[in-house]
Amino acid sequence: MKTNLLIIIGTLAIGAAIPCATAQNHREATDPSPRTSEGVRERTLVETIHSRPELSTFSKLLKLSGMEEILAKGDFTVLAPTDDAFRAMPEENLEALLASGDRTQLQQFIGYHVIPARIPVARLGTGEATTLQGSKIAFSTVDGVVWVSR
Repeated sequence: MKTNLLIIIGTLAIGAAIPCATAQNHREATDPSPRTSEGVRERTLVETIHSRPELSTFSKLLKLSGMEEILAKGDFTVLAPTDDAFRAMPEENLEALLASGDRTQLQQFIGYHVIPARIPVARLGTGEATTLQGSKIAFSTVDGVVWVSR
């Protein structure tokens, strides 16, 4: 089964940077987040996922799984399904996942979409990786679109 996914890379610097309203000396002492050359704090991977409207379902599952703290530490590549991808799956499967409250099941689901390494987009065109959940996945590129399959 092939799945077309929105790919989010790394733990930092995804999407637009958000401004920080404090003075630089105070900011550096209280918020050690990486900065752009203009001194703007970069978004974390988790902030980026939560800020993207097309990832609202994945964002909700991430919150329910309790894995936000894990993704806030270390380098990860997240293969986040868009809301369109969730709409393509049987509705009862998604409803069961959302309603279950089973953190283990939710963590397995989220973990399947996380690779415990930072992989540049250029390297995703072909090859394999092992997810945080332990599954092996393969990448291929068709007409410039990266596809992921088991």
